[in-house]
Amino acid sequence: MRQLLGIFLVAVSLSSFAQPISDLVIYTTEPDPFYLILNGVKQNDQPMTNVRVTDLNQPVYDARIVFESDKAQIDKKIYFAEPGMEYVYRITEKRNGELTIRIQSATALNLAPAPPVNQQVVVYHATPS
Repeated sequence: MRQLLGIFLVAVSLSSFAQPISDLVIYTTEPDPFYLILNGVKQNDQPMTNVRVTDLNQPVYDARIVFESDKAQIDKKIYFAEPGMEYVYRITEKRNGELTIRIQSATALNLAPAPPVNQQVVVYHATPS
């Protein structure tokens, strides 16, 4: 009985150290597909107009969006204020013509909708694949 209780306590204490995760969706309504680079590592192998990255466990990422047409590049820090959420960003054009990303929504992961057909889903990787 003591062993069972000990195993249970170890399991509970280890689960408290588990890193909470978040998901990130970046999309554009323009037809120009892009690559998403997080912390210097390209996440999607093929350029897409709608990319979802799952299992993000850090509060801040350096994001770079590189368009296939090389028309522009966006560099931005992305902050995840609350873990366990899906953050959706849209690529938009500022008044001065530069491209940027703006947060569109934040939804709890258990309430987030299923990915649409045209969305590439990538599990975050910190090293090149």
